[in-house]
Amino acid sequence: IVRLISGADRKIYLNKGGDQAYARSYDEKILPVLDDILALPSPSGKRLILIHTMGSHVNYASRYPEEFARFTGGNDIEEKPWFTGKAVKYINNYDNSILYTDHIIASVMERLRNIPGSALLFFSDHGEEVFDTRKHHGHHDSVDSRYYVDIPFLVWLSDSYRSGLSPETLARWQKACDFPFINNAAPYIMMDLCKISFRTPHMKDSPLSPDFLPTPRFIHGINYDSRYPGNAGIKEPVPLHR
Repeated sequence: IVRLISGADRKIYLNKGGDQAYARSYDEKILPVLDDILALPSPSGKRLILIHTMGSHVNYASRYPEEFARFTGGNDIEEKPWFTGKAVKYINNYDNSILYTDHIIASVMERLRNIPGSALLFFSDHGEEVFDTRKHHGHHDSVDSRYYVDIPFLVWLSDSYRSGLSPETLARWQKACDFPFINNAAPYIMMDLCKISFRTPHMKDSPLSPDFLPTPRFIHGINYDSRYPGNAGIKEPVPLHR
């Protein structure tokens, strides 16, 4: 993240020091700052804004204000044999943090809706296992759980941006939602969204590219699609030898 933003014209830090795991620093603090930025004219008519949220990093209960504590019970949670006494609490806290993140993303979209030619790309840097397939909550640098590496990846386009796309391009981009890919395609998806192209074979790594071809997804030398075919690893653990 530091390397990514080091070349930005303007850098704004909203979370400074302290124990980030338990500090109650809510992502809504980015919204008034975003309002100020969008109110300023862009000399070139173009602008790239990068926002790094706290999201659902542990401790999940520290990631959302009280009014978003909607999930509190356990009636809607399927009991698993590896649950600990606090599993339901962690699951509810995590679900509340996701609800709050949805609110933040929607709030950013609303601010961009009337900005001509605006688009939004959102993705997480990693996933979270929250007692889904094992006695564990959090994330790890491995493929032992598909929940560690499966992430949300969202592209939102304003009406004015959509109006500048041909029906064929829009249809192709909508179809890209079903393509499997790895997040190292993100820079090239950003290029496509900004309508920038340069001579590199990696432009075809973007699922928005007309030349995109799905390829096997390898993570740490492990073929992800072979390890987790179909719904494997969604409700139960997958043996390590797979």
